[in-house]
Amino acid sequence: MNYQHMVRMAVIPCVVAALPVLALETTGETRIAKWKYDRQAAFLLMFDDSEPSHLKYVIPELEKRDLMGTFFIVPGAPWYDKNAWETKVPLTRMELGNHTLHHSGATNSVVAEAEIAGCQEVLHRIYPDRKNPRLIVFAYPGGSPWTLSAAEKAAMLKQNHFITRPPPAGHFGGVDLKTGTALVQVLDRALTNGSMEHLSFHGVGGDWLSVSLPDFTQLLDAMVANRDKLWVTDPVSLHKYESERDQAKVQVLEQQPGGLRLALHGLKDPLYDEALTLITPVPADWKKCSVTQGDQVATVSAVQGSIQYEALPDGPDIVIKPVR
Repeated sequence: MNYQHMVRMAVIPCVVAALPVLALETTGETRIAKWKYDRQAAFLLMFDDSEPSHLKYVIPELEKRDLMGTFFIVPGAPWYDKNAWETKVPLTRMELGNHTLHHSGATNSVVAEAEIAGCQEVLHRIYPDRKNPRLIVFAYPGGSPWTLSAAEKAAMLKQNHFITRPPPAGHFGGVDLKTGTALVQVLDRALTNGSMEHLSFHGVGGDWLSVSLPDFTQLLDAMVANRDKLWVTDPVSLHKYESERDQAKVQVLEQQPGGLRLALHGLKDPLYDEALTLITPVPADWKKCSVTQGDQVATVSAVQGSIQYEALPDGPDIVIKPVR
C-alpha cells in the first residue's frame, strides 16, 4: 500500500437518535483469521528444477483452473528455457524461488554464495518492480552435496533474506506419493485439521521423478472442488501471514454511532507486508460497511452480523462506517 499521499480520515459522530453509542460488548472483538480470507486450510504446491514438463503441462493445467504454484528455478541448467521462465511465466500467477544456479551443491560458503547469487540475479531481473530487499523462498538442491555448517547456513539465509520451504520429505509426488489418491489425501488432511499442508513435485507427465499427469490433475480437480475452503498460496506469503498473525493485536481506538476506528499493530518490519484478514462484528443494521485504511477503500457486506476485510499491520488506522 502507498500511504505517502494518504489523508487520514477522522470519524465524525452522526447525530442519529435511533442509534445508541456503540459499546465494545455491542460490536464484539475483532478476530484475526487463522488463514487468509478466513479459509479453512492453507495449501502449497511446489515444483523443483524448472523442468520442461512444468512448462508443457503443469502451468497450463494450473492456469486452466485458476490455481497457483511455486517453481524453484535452476537458471544455469542445460534444460532451462530462459525465454519461457523469464518472460512468459512471470505474466502468470506463478511464483518463482531460488534453487541455486546449477543445482550442483556446495562444499563451502564461497561456492554456496556464488550459486545463490547467480539465481538471485535472475530473480531480480525477472521482477524488477518488486522491492529489494524482500523475502525470497529458497530450496536446497537435493541429491547434491551441501556441506555447510549450521552457522554458515544460518548466515546465508539471513544475508539473502531467505525463508526455506516446508520440509519436502514425505511430501514429494512421484517419489513418496505415487497416486492421485495419495496426493488428494494430503489435501483432505489439511481440510480435516484446518492446517497447512504442502506437496512438492519434480516432473509431471514426463522428465525425472515424475508423477503421471492424470494423477496430478486428480489433485487439481479436488482443489477446485474445495476452492472456497482453501487458501492456495506460496511459501513467502504463507510465512509472512503466519508471522504477522501470531504477533498482531487489534486495538479499538474509537467507537461512535457513525463508525469504528481500529489500529492493527504488528511486527514493525518492512519485509513483512502481507495484509491480514480481519473479522469484525458490527451492529445488526449495518448491512454494508465501508472499510478505509489509508488510500485503500473497500465496501463489504455484513454476513451474520460481521464483516470480513483485509488490513495491513502497522498501517494507518482502520475506519469502518455503515453504508446507508
